[in-house]
Amino acid sequence: MAINERIAQYREEMTELLTELIRIPSVQGAPEPGKPFGAEVDNALQLALEKARAMGFKTVRNVDGYVGIVEIGQGEGEIGIITHLDVVPAGDGWTMDPFAGIVKDGVVYGRGAADDKGAAVAALFALRALEEEGVTLKKRVRLILGTNEETGMEDVVYLFEKEHMPDYAFSPDSDYPIINVEKGIVQVEAERALAPTTGEGIRIVCVKAGQRPNVIPGAATAVLLAPDPSTIGYEVNEYNRTAEHKMRFEVSGNTVTLTATGAVGHAARPHLACNAAGLLVDFLVKLPLAQGDAEQALRDVAAHIGATAYGERLHINFEDEVSGKLTCNLGILNIENDKARFVLDIRHPVSYENEQIFELVKSAMADTQFAFAMGHTAPNHMVPADHPLVKRLLAAYVAETGGEPYCIAIGGGSYGRKMPNRCVAFGPTFPGQPRLAHMADENMGIDDMVTNARIMARACIELAGEDW
Repeated sequence: MAINERIAQYREEMTELLTELIRIPSVQGAPEPGKPFGAEVDNALQLALEKARAMGFKTVRNVDGYVGIVEIGQGEGEIGIITHLDVVPAGDGWTMDPFAGIVKDGVVYGRGAADDKGAAVAALFALRALEEEGVTLKKRVRLILGTNEETGMEDVVYLFEKEHMPDYAFSPDSDYPIINVEKGIVQVEAERALAPTTGEGIRIVCVKAGQRPNVIPGAATAVLLAPDPSTIGYEVNEYNRTAEHKMRFEVSGNTVTLTATGAVGHAARPHLACNAAGLLVDFLVKLPLAQGDAEQALRDVAAHIGATAYGERLHINFEDEVSGKLTCNLGILNIENDKARFVLDIRHPVSYENEQIFELVKSAMADTQFAFAMGHTAPNHMVPADHPLVKRLLAAYVAETGGEPYCIAIGGGSYGRKMPNRCVAFGPTFPGQPRLAHMADENMGIDDMVTNARIMARACIELAGEDW
């Protein structure tokens, strides 16, 4: 039986496993013994490894709860496939339960379907097909099931400190045909103390938006104390007359609650989403606010960030030919009690460095009382387009899809960054398809998952079937 025919026979099993994984809300939680990223993440890892053992793989390992390993082939050389089972929080805007694993019209819906549980399932069944077909490989192929891609990639850091790194690898955690350039990532954390507001005007009780810096907030809320709430009501009505994304207005005495709605998305792709935090702060500063610390903190955020996506108000809206535009996401905003805090997720062109961008942000906001710290960072990453790894993966893609082979630069961060010069992102999203990672109603077509398995099986043969 041919490999592709065998993979086609796995269709129902693949769908079942993906739905089972989606039903585990594997968002990072509090660490427990043997479960460094929380119980739910570990539950997803245990399920995947249990299924791998049931398939008959000889080498299935749990590396201290950080990653799972499924290995085939033989020889001294090694090719890695790096996927992950952790997910970002569901966020706002879903039209269905994000953790129900709903199958409808040939599509599996749920958080993690596209990023990256569907790809993990496809990779596992690709290896199963190679084993059951008895394909001879001259190198070992190691599937690495990660558990911390979304919040720091400490899973593979631990693995590569404890064990060897694959000679070369690909991570099906982005787009086809191939991602050989990834922008640098720097998250900027800002905080300042607040004294109570005592002056006249509308006072801020709290402003809240976002859960993760790398997710574009789809909703943002402000609670205000207003001498005359009707003033705010009028402005909301005027705003909603022309705004694509509406604002909700609730009144209880002199307390007004405003909720701005946007569209949740991935920080690297602001053109596919709408940041509700930015919309809200830009709206609030037009109101007759009091002259207190909380209100000034809000004005500073609006003046330097607001509803922009490319760092325009910070004067960091750079771009280069290789990697495109810088993106800047106001991922977390919290103004409440005695503290104001926000976190920016910035993806910058490869011609700039993280420290350079951080210093420019600090300089742009030097006239404020915010103190700044550098949070999560990831370096620029690039594998040349003429590298054999890139050429062989593109050959596998063309052989299975007939598509055009070309390289792409992205702002998203894959595990490739943890393997400089030896790993690229490869799939699972096909050209022309919407990028659904971190978005509401995230999904993966079952046909696409099967095709991904075929491409990955072919890629394993290209990379491990002969010496190069």
